[in-house]
Amino acid sequence: MTITINVPDDVKTEMEEAAKSVNLSLSDFARLALLQSLARTLKDSRLEELADASKGKGWERLKRHIPDASPIPGDELP
Repeated sequence: MTITINVPDDVKTEMEEAAKSVNLSLSDFARLALLQSLARTLKDSRLEELADASKGKGWERLKRHIPDASPIPGDELP
């Protein structure tokens, strides 16, 4: 399945830079981020398995770019 999402230009630029830094395509980077977010939010073991499986090449470098910070206002979990 293919979906289209709209993101601000600055977010797209950040995603492209982060994807490049860990040798992933923008599509693979977005898929990884989405799977990991869904797995955390929905606590679905199948999604957790998919997210874990997608942690291949470049994962450790990717984690260095993830800030240890609280969510931005409006992006908190319910």
